[in-house]
Amino acid sequence: MAFYYRALGFRPGYGWTVARAPDFDAPGRVELINAGDGNYIELFPAGPEAPAGLLWHIALRFRDTALAYRRAIDNGARPYSFKLAGGGVWTGEPTVFMQNGEPPNRVVLAFIRGPDGEVIEMVQNRRL
Repeated sequence: MAFYYRALGFRPGYGWTVARAPDFDAPGRVELINAGDGNYIELFPAGPEAPAGLLWHIALRFRDTALAYRRAIDNGARPYSFKLAGGGVWTGEPTVFMQNGEPPNRVVLAFIRGPDGEVIEMVQNRRL
Protein backbone atom coordinates (compact mmCIF):
# COMPACT_ATOMS: atom_id res chain seq x y z
CA MET A 1 0.00 0.00 0.00
CA ALA A 2 2.92 2.33 0.62
CA PHE A 3 3.37 2.88 -3.13
CA TYR A 4 -0.21 4.12 -3.51
CA TYR A 5 0.04 6.36 -0.46
CA ARG A 6 3.51 7.81 -1.09
CA ALA A 7 3.80 7.81 -4.87
CA LEU A 8 0.22 8.59 -5.84
CA GLY A 9 -0.98 10.51 -2.81
CA PHE A 10 -3.93 8.19 -2.09
CA ARG A 11 -5.22 7.69 1.45
CA PRO A 12 -6.24 4.65 3.48
CA GLY A 13 -9.90 3.85 2.95
CA TYR A 14 -11.13 0.61 4.48
CA GLY A 15 -9.63 -2.86 4.95
CA TRP A 16 -10.89 -6.35 5.82
CA THR A 17 -9.71 -9.94 5.74
CA VAL A 18 -10.73 -12.67 3.32
CA ALA A 19 -10.38 -16.43 3.65
CA ARG A 20 -10.10 -16.76 -0.12
CA ALA A 21 -9.71 -14.06 -2.74
CA PRO A 22 -11.80 -14.69 -5.87
CA ASP A 23 -9.99 -16.55 -8.67
CA PHE A 24 -6.57 -16.92 -7.03
CA ASP A 25 -7.21 -18.77 -3.74
CA ALA A 26 -5.12 -16.32 -1.73
CA PRO A 27 -6.14 -15.51 1.86
CA GLY A 28 -5.19 -12.19 3.38
CA ARG A 29 -6.07 -8.55 3.75
CA VAL A 30 -8.08 -6.59 1.20
CA GLU A 31 -7.53 -2.83 1.11
CA LEU A 32 -9.84 -0.27 -0.42
CA ILE A 33 -7.57 2.71 -1.07
CA ASN A 34 -9.14 6.17 -1.27
CA ALA A 35 -8.13 7.79 -4.55
CA GLY A 36 -10.17 10.93 -3.82
CA ASP A 37 -13.52 12.28 -4.97
CA GLY A 38 -15.30 9.05 -4.05
CA ASN A 39 -12.98 6.83 -6.11
CA TYR A 40 -11.25 3.76 -4.70
CA ILE A 41 -8.71 1.16 -5.78
CA GLU A 42 -9.35 -2.26 -4.25
CA LEU A 43 -6.29 -4.47 -3.76
CA PHE A 44 -6.69 -8.23 -3.21
CA PRO A 45 -3.94 -10.72 -2.34
CA ALA A 46 -2.95 -12.29 -5.66
CA GLY A 47 -1.58 -15.74 -4.77
CA PRO A 48 0.90 -17.81 -6.78
CA GLU A 49 -1.32 -18.37 -9.85
CA ALA A 50 -1.87 -14.70 -10.66
CA PRO A 51 0.11 -13.36 -13.62
CA ALA A 52 2.52 -10.51 -12.85
CA GLY A 53 1.08 -7.06 -13.44
CA LEU A 54 -2.50 -8.30 -13.43
CA LEU A 55 -5.27 -5.76 -12.95
CA TRP A 56 -7.93 -8.15 -11.74
CA HIS A 57 -10.84 -5.78 -11.41
CA ILE A 58 -11.99 -2.27 -10.66
CA ALA A 59 -14.51 -1.22 -8.01
CA LEU A 60 -16.94 1.58 -8.80
CA ARG A 61 -19.35 3.23 -6.39
CA PHE A 62 -23.05 3.58 -7.23
CA ARG A 63 -26.01 5.08 -5.37
CA ASP A 64 -28.16 2.09 -6.39
CA THR A 65 -26.21 -1.09 -7.17
CA ALA A 66 -29.29 -3.04 -8.25
CA LEU A 67 -30.24 -0.38 -10.82
CA ALA A 68 -26.65 -0.06 -12.08
CA TYR A 69 -26.34 -3.86 -12.37
CA ARG A 70 -29.56 -4.18 -14.36
CA ARG A 71 -28.57 -1.29 -16.65
CA ALA A 72 -25.17 -2.89 -17.28
CA ILE A 73 -26.68 -6.32 -18.05
CA ASP A 74 -29.25 -4.69 -20.35
CA ASN A 75 -26.36 -3.06 -22.23
CA GLY A 76 -24.25 -6.15 -22.86
CA ALA A 77 -22.40 -6.84 -19.59
CA ARG A 78 -22.37 -10.42 -18.34
CA PRO A 79 -22.83 -11.53 -14.72
CA TYR A 80 -19.56 -12.53 -13.08
CA SER A 81 -19.83 -15.44 -10.65
CA PHE A 82 -17.18 -17.04 -8.43
CA LYS A 83 -16.71 -19.52 -5.59
CA LEU A 84 -17.23 -18.27 -2.06
CA ALA A 85 -14.77 -19.00 0.74
CA GLY A 86 -17.36 -20.93 2.76
CA GLY A 87 -18.43 -22.99 -0.25
CA GLY A 88 -21.03 -22.38 -2.88
CA VAL A 89 -21.04 -19.99 -5.81
CA TRP A 90 -22.13 -16.38 -5.88
CA THR A 91 -23.81 -15.33 -9.14
CA GLY A 92 -22.54 -11.76 -8.88
CA GLU A 93 -26.07 -10.35 -8.59
CA PRO A 94 -26.56 -7.47 -6.11
CA THR A 95 -26.20 -8.85 -2.58
CA VAL A 96 -25.85 -7.30 0.89
CA PHE A 97 -22.63 -8.17 2.75
CA MET A 98 -21.15 -7.20 6.10
CA GLN A 99 -17.41 -6.55 5.83
CA ASN A 100 -15.40 -7.36 8.95
CA GLY A 101 -13.19 -4.26 9.12
CA GLU A 102 -13.30 -1.71 11.93
CA PRO A 103 -16.01 -0.65 12.16
CA PRO A 104 -18.05 -3.36 10.42
CA ASN A 105 -19.32 -2.11 7.07
CA ARG A 106 -22.62 -2.95 5.32
CA VAL A 107 -22.30 -2.93 1.52
CA VAL A 108 -24.37 -3.95 -1.48
CA LEU A 109 -22.05 -5.58 -4.03
CA ALA A 110 -22.49 -6.88 -7.55
CA PHE A 111 -19.96 -8.15 -10.10
CA ILE A 112 -20.12 -8.06 -13.89
CA ARG A 113 -17.81 -8.61 -16.85
CA GLY A 114 -17.56 -5.56 -19.08
CA PRO A 115 -17.46 -5.64 -22.88
CA ASP A 116 -13.72 -6.42 -22.97
CA GLY A 117 -13.90 -9.10 -20.27
CA GLU A 118 -12.84 -6.82 -17.42
CA VAL A 119 -14.35 -7.53 -14.02
CA ILE A 120 -16.28 -4.58 -12.61
CA GLU A 121 -17.34 -4.56 -8.98
CA MET A 122 -20.33 -2.37 -8.19
CA VAL A 123 -20.32 -1.00 -4.64
CA GLN A 124 -23.07 0.77 -2.71
CA ASN A 125 -22.73 1.91 0.89
CA ARG A 126 -23.00 4.96 3.10
CA ARG A 127 -19.57 4.83 4.70
CA LEU A 128 -17.33 5.08 1.64
